[in-house]
Amino acid sequence: NTSALCTAAFSSVSIGNSPPPGAGIYSATDQAFLNDLENRDVQAFYTEANAATGLIPDNENASGGNDSAYSSIAAVGFGLSALTIGDARGSLSHTTAYQRALTTINFLYNSGANNNGFFYHFLASNGSRYGTSEISSVDTAELMSGVLNVAQYWAGTPLQTTALAMFNRVNWPWMQQSSGV
Repeated sequence: NTSALCTAAFSSVSIGNSPPPGAGIYSATDQAFLNDLENRDVQAFYTEANAATGLIPDNENASGGNDSAYSSIAAVGFGLSALTIGDARGSLSHTTAYQRALTTINFLYNSGANNNGFFYHFLASNGSRYGTSEISSVDTAELMSGVLNVAQYWAGTPLQTTALAMFNRVNWPWMQQSSGV
């Protein structure tokens, strides 16, 4: 009964004859499959991204490689989160994951076409608006989920500073209609 904030972490703990929730759901084969799938997803986001910008194509060939002239900001958001998973689970080295996330955040903050902080659905390889793509509240929100994820994961770093500046640049009420919708 103190006002101090306490935390605890438990792993495979059970009391009495009751196993922890979820125990025994996945066989060793299932778990190996899920680990492999997760690793492949992380690697796909990492390898398909442009190493100099962090931009991720809107689509890719099943066998890898892409000749797409544009990238999806939603895919970049998912790719940013994949970097934290890759670091935490060992699919990517800490330095590799952090550097790619920092490159991506810096590129978007400095060169990503946006209006009131909302990004265009598609960006060209130089960060400009691709074609006539629209400013997207949904895709910006998906991007910002990844931005906040890396900001929290790498707290206290230059990446966090720029990521939070990019998030705070989004003028959320600007997209709101006068009716409040």
